[in-house]
Amino acid sequence: MRLLVMATAFAAVLSVGLPAKAAFLGSQYDPAGVGNINSLNQAKMIVEDFVGPPTSRFRATRLDFPENSNNISSSVSLSTFLGSNGTLLSGADSVMQTTVTMITGILNLDPGTYTFSVGSDDGYELLFGNQLVSQRTTNRGFQTDNTQVTVQAGDNQFFQLLYWENLGQTGLRFSINGVVVDQNFTDVPLPAGLPLMLAGLGMIAVWRRGTKA
Repeated sequence: MRLLVMATAFAAVLSVGLPAKAAFLGSQYDPAGVGNINSLNQAKMIVEDFVGPPTSRFRATRLDFPENSNNISSSVSLSTFLGSNGTLLSGADSVMQTTVTMITGILNLDPGTYTFSVGSDDGYELLFGNQLVSQRTTNRGFQTDNTQVTVQAGDNQFFQLLYWENLGQTGLRFSINGVVVDQNFTDVPLPAGLPLMLAGLGMIAVWRRGTKA
């Protein structure tokens, strides 16, 4: 079941299609009847056990939500949360409360050491190149975690950012060396879909191991 859900998610990523300078692909999961989301494991299980396609899909051009602000009321809709940094929203335009959002893509970083920063309200998990970079496993007000990441030539640069919002305020920002991640960090065109799928399969294994821990 877990493999099927994740394989379906990556197939959806490929089916959307990517422009010459690729946007990042987002999916939101709005589970029915969930009163609260209080942990990373709970958020992962919502995605794994979700019946059917995600509630909505979108492209993200800049990973700063809401734009130029740490957070916004979680009573706003997904389209308001994304603002001008999200495009091609399809499916339901759900309220952000008690939802899980997953954003995936491929970066194009030169070899070197970088500071990956994720600010969130509530929690998140960032995987990069099949490795866990950072996570917040419980709810919190907006705070930022900084992690040093070394990139070598030929490294897999696929990333997966899973984020959930419970109640109250909501916000998400992913930066590298103090610069918000946007389309300038990736040059992957649609023909690169095969590496994306292969990277995704490796990410599945990491994600499953984390869920079983």
